[in-house]
Amino acid sequence: MYPPLFPTLSTRLDYLERKMSAVGLSPLLLFVLCLHLEGSNAFESVHLSATPVKGDPYALNLTWTYPSQGRLIQEHGKPKYFSISFALENRYGCHTVPNATQYGNRQMVEMIRRGGTHDAGRYTLTGLEPNSMYFIYIQGFTLSFNFPESSTYARTGQKSPVDAPTGVRLIRNESTTTSLKFAWDRVPCTSGSRSSPFLAYRYSLISDENPTGSSLETTSAEALVAGLEPYTRYGFRVQFKSEEGYGPFSEPYYAITMGQVSLTQETEVAAGETVELVCRSRGSSSSGIPGPDHLILGGPEGKGQRSSTMVSGLTRINHFRAVVDEPNVEFTCTLHYDGVDEALGTDSLRVKVYEKPYVQTVPMVRIGVPSPGNATVTWLPWTADGGGDGPVDDQEVVWRRAGDLEYDNMAVEPSSVSAVVRGLDPDAEYEFAVVLFRKGIPGPPNKAMLIEGTTTPAMPDGPSEKSSQNEGGYHNLFGPETDNAIIAGVCGIFLVILILLSVIGVWCTSTKTPSDDKVPLTKGED
Repeated sequence: MYPPLFPTLSTRLDYLERKMSAVGLSPLLLFVLCLHLEGSNAFESVHLSATPVKGDPYALNLTWTYPSQGRLIQEHGKPKYFSISFALENRYGCHTVPNATQYGNRQMVEMIRRGGTHDAGRYTLTGLEPNSMYFIYIQGFTLSFNFPESSTYARTGQKSPVDAPTGVRLIRNESTTTSLKFAWDRVPCTSGSRSSPFLAYRYSLISDENPTGSSLETTSAEALVAGLEPYTRYGFRVQFKSEEGYGPFSEPYYAITMGQVSLTQETEVAAGETVELVCRSRGSSSSGIPGPDHLILGGPEGKGQRSSTMVSGLTRINHFRAVVDEPNVEFTCTLHYDGVDEALGTDSLRVKVYEKPYVQTVPMVRIGVPSPGNATVTWLPWTADGGGDGPVDDQEVVWRRAGDLEYDNMAVEPSSVSAVVRGLDPDAEYEFAVVLFRKGIPGPPNKAMLIEGTTTPAMPDGPSEKSSQNEGGYHNLFGPETDNAIIAGVCGIFLVILILLSVIGVWCTSTKTPSDDKVPLTKGED
């Protein structure tokens, strides 16, 4: 049976209709039910109403009227005293109080004596919660009879929120170089934040260039702000919006957009050499340029050693040097900002390590023919253990005369396998070598492999040989035996020619005969 907590018909109907409309019960059915339960006493109780106090969200105005006729009035007379009590049913519109209608949850106000012959009463309930639903009860008494209890319900007034949202935080993994994503705690069920029905959150992003920012609204407890500058500091703040207006902003939460970082390998190296890496990051006009210590290089042995730093426009450029002991060593450059723990940008690379090139066999030195003073050096293309991966960018043939300290050199094409060295001194011994160069900083011996030359018999120049006139230097053996052989050959040729000419002259003399037709000269014939 329906509990006698709302004895008046109107109160029961209002309450049941509000509670049961969600499940589709007909208001007409509820009305018929209330008529049946009320019976003949339906209009013999006190008529009670409650309204919010204007300007005071913590109070309710109560008014009631006395019954003036009916069986109970005729039998017991009009009520002399009234008791008022109330119970909290819903706090701040977001928390329903369990068992709010139970008698034990009521708070008694006081016993009020009827004044004179007035048929109406007034009372103000104070000390209530704003934006909260209350049940109010009133019951009339005589010295010998308790009239049926009357009740109603009402919501206290509203006010602007007095609390700011809490728990503002940055979602870094969903932020980029041009956007920041923030989240905060949802509006709590407290008097300061729910003092009027919640509508939305209003947020704004501020910066040094725009200290007020522009405001946007959302109903969820997160916001993604786009269209920002990379590596720039912004402040985020948010406030509650209710039917009564806006609450205060939260304290600004400062965050930095991600920066643009690039890491490049400037030199190509072999294992055990020092590689030069360059890390770059661009700043912004508002937050400035990253400092020298904001770009940090990390590797297998910890941080790389910064060798130099410079600024070009808004870009910070740091040069680092690190020793690589094996192929595919990974280095990472990270961008930082003062006061921010996490990295704001990163770029990684694996250093490509080349093996040192070398020649399969030692160069084969040949003496140029026919002119002395030339030497042809030949060699096989370079290779490396396991196939190698370091291309040859330049080659040189170097030479020096035996006993000298300095070398002369001659550059050759990277694809060449032979070269002709000219201008060597006759009757001198030379040493030869082939030097291979890879990409990188020239100079140290570990950039190439020197191969010593050997002496071999004279051979004609090949079609692939490359010649160049160079003075001095290194190379092969041009001894006196070679010169004497050439002179003896030339003298022998001249001697043979002389003997042939003598033989021809003797033969011609032996075949000539005297003439018998000589005519003597006479005196008269002169």
